[in-house]
Amino acid sequence: MKDSIMGENSHNLLHYYFNQTNEAIVITELTSLVPLAAKFYDFNDKSCSLLGYTREEMKKLNPITLFFGHIDSEIFRSIQNRFAIEREITVEMELLTKLQTKIPVEANCFLIKMDGKTFIYSSIKKISRRKKEFDQLLSEKEFSHSILDTIQAFVVLLEPDGRIADWNRHCTFHTGYAFEEAAGKYIWDVMLEKEESRNAKDFFSRSVTPFPAFHENNWVGKTGEKMMIRWSNKEIFDQNGQVQYIVCTGIDLTENKLYEEKLKESNEKFKRLVEHNPDGIIIYQNAKLTYMNLEAEKMLGMNCMQAGGSISNLLHPSDQIVAHEALHSLINHEQDVAGPIELTLTRRDGSSISIEAKGISDWNQNDTSVIVVMRDISPRKKAEQEFQHAFNQMQDILSSSVEGLLGIDEHHHVIFVNQAMLSAINMNRSDIIGQSIKPLLLKYTDSASIHSLLEENRTIEVKIGDGRKKRHLELSANPMKNERGQVITFYDQTDRVLLETAKNRYYDAIACGITVQNSNGTIVFANQCASEILGYESSDLLNMSSLNIEWNAKDENGRDLTGQEHPSMTTLLTKKEISHFVMGVYNPIREENRWILIDTRILYADQSQDIEYIIATFQDITEKIELDKMVKSQEKLALAGRMATAVAHEVRNPLTSVLGFLQLMETSDELNKDYLRIMKKDLERIKLVTNEFLSLAKPESMETVKLELKDDILVPVVHILMQDLNDRNITFEFFEEENGPYYVEGKQESLKQVFLNFLTNAMDAIPKEGSIHLILSHFGEHVLITIEDTGIGIDPERLPFLGEPFYSLKEKGTGLGLLICRKILEEHRGHFSIVSSPGEGTKVTIFIPAASQSDSETA
Repeated sequence: MKDSIMGENSHNLLHYYFNQTNEAIVITELTSLVPLAAKFYDFNDKSCSLLGYTREEMKKLNPITLFFGHIDSEIFRSIQNRFAIEREITVEMELLTKLQTKIPVEANCFLIKMDGKTFIYSSIKKISRRKKEFDQLLSEKEFSHSILDTIQAFVVLLEPDGRIADWNRHCTFHTGYAFEEAAGKYIWDVMLEKEESRNAKDFFSRSVTPFPAFHENNWVGKTGEKMMIRWSNKEIFDQNGQVQYIVCTGIDLTENKLYEEKLKESNEKFKRLVEHNPDGIIIYQNAKLTYMNLEAEKMLGMNCMQAGGSISNLLHPSDQIVAHEALHSLINHEQDVAGPIELTLTRRDGSSISIEAKGISDWNQNDTSVIVVMRDISPRKKAEQEFQHAFNQMQDILSSSVEGLLGIDEHHHVIFVNQAMLSAINMNRSDIIGQSIKPLLLKYTDSASIHSLLEENRTIEVKIGDGRKKRHLELSANPMKNERGQVITFYDQTDRVLLETAKNRYYDAIACGITVQNSNGTIVFANQCASEILGYESSDLLNMSSLNIEWNAKDENGRDLTGQEHPSMTTLLTKKEISHFVMGVYNPIREENRWILIDTRILYADQSQDIEYIIATFQDITEKIELDKMVKSQEKLALAGRMATAVAHEVRNPLTSVLGFLQLMETSDELNKDYLRIMKKDLERIKLVTNEFLSLAKPESMETVKLELKDDILVPVVHILMQDLNDRNITFEFFEEENGPYYVEGKQESLKQVFLNFLTNAMDAIPKEGSIHLILSHFGEHVLITIEDTGIGIDPERLPFLGEPFYSLKEKGTGLGLLICRKILEEHRGHFSIVSSPGEGTKVTIFIPAASQSDSETA
């Protein structure tokens, strides 16, 4: 009964507290965890008053939306997770009232489970005043911190035990440490070197008071950079008089220390420089000699004390006035620098020296210093005298030179001329010395040539006089060593010019054309015969080259030649001399193409492998070409007669056989199959002879394409013959002596026929089993194809007749196969040769000109 009364009293007491407390109390029942849902279980009047709602309005609200709807979802999840773990939580937050105003509150929340249900008991009190005071304090702190951040000095707030409590932005910038990296750490663990760290740790451990007002130490930044800092320290005490913080303000002295060290080093260097300077240095202080370096003592033969405040007594009387005026102009600030001036000194031992002196004024408010730098120029004076003597001797030598010599200064005025030059131009020395060289040269040449001589140092030629007295002079200009003028040399080239003129007449007398082309391919010489053969005046040929389109050049087969294919240009590009090259060129005087036979020769530059000139000699062989055509025409007629006879013979025999068998069958009045079979073979023989003869006689158009010999020709031909090779037990092997590709220009089907004929002949030469080797390689500017077989070989006496019409080694051959091969290869500017020995096999070698790999058109 007693427990029941106590329970009732506790319940009444709690109910009284629930309604009368100054805090807002809200009891919320969780109806679902996922998704989170809740409803108000109960709340007191203070909660309605705090939020501005009636009890009826509060009951209708969603507590989760009311308390957390305006909070960031991440923050809400964080509060939720923490509450689920700890089951109670105190948070400061802002709640939205009915009027949508925010009020700061502190909420103490407890998680309660009762009768299988989950409740949240929340005690809420308004903290507006405390929040305002806290915000004000925070604002004041941020303001103070922003002021500290603007200070261009180190400001560090240390706790009494040496821990870093705060620092300004200047510390972060210069140390490289973010404040978060240093906060709470001992200052000696972050910023100080090992030795200083030990001292600082010991100092703080002894709690020395008062803290030193000033001290210096080295900070080490995050990158290892050292900073010398001078600190001013102030202790901050709490209400009890205990040290709460130590404020340390530091100034970076690193650069000052560095400047002090450099200044000290510079002073030491300056002192050593002055002491050991190769020039003599003396210093006047307020018109009195006060310092003399070692070189000055050596130069003057006395020290500063012996000089007695001046060295004027050592000067030559005429130099004393000059030196005195210069010294006093510096002392009186009339000028900052005086000199250099040359003076003569007589030392105490009676010896004399020549010096060059230069004075510099250095003054301040208290006194004036004059630094005098002296240099012994006695050796130079002696050298100048020796040079003048040598110059006079050189003038005598130059005057006796047979070559004309003329010296000019940097302004092109004549400063020297020898006697040979005066005799050449028939002038007196007084008429030319000091005058400009250009008016003199304009008497003999033009302005462009003078510019080439004087500005570009190019050699020019001029003519002086006329008739038999005409002289040819070669002028060259060379800079003087001091580059303040030039020496123009006049070489008499009269004998050389006369000799070249005579030589040109000799060249003109030679019965063949001669041209000389330089390394650029330009014609620089052409004799009279070359002018007649080519149809141009000699003067017109000069400066023409093989690249001129006027030549309309063709090779002996009538193919157009590019300028690069002309013999001289080919020799220039390949450094290979050419002999007996037949070329057609257009002669504009005769208005026709003329055929010439050309040989080229190379002239190399002295002691060099560089081509200096290409000499081409040529003859007009047009008449010979025409005569050769007539002879070839007669030979063709004779060959046609022989071939007609051979064809008639080859056709008549099988035709006679066919007619005989026809007559027999006509007599017997029945068809005989054996006769018909023989007749068919004879008719096929006639067809074979006729087809090969027509193939040989048919003119081929040479519209060629670029072919890769292996892939486009050889591989397809071998593929055709492979079955026959296997049936005859013949081994076929393909070799490449080097990596391809192997490009040629030609007709694909024609070249296939060539290799089909040669490989078929090789197969037919092997009676039983054997082997055929096909070897592919490059040979100079040709592609070389070698076909070797292990057949029966060919008798030496029969080799010369191979390729003759209807001469064959085969029982049923026509003898036209090799003739057709020769014709196709000649159309492709190629050829073949055959080497054979009885019983050892046969070797066929085929040459086809290689095509350029840069050509784009291919089969």
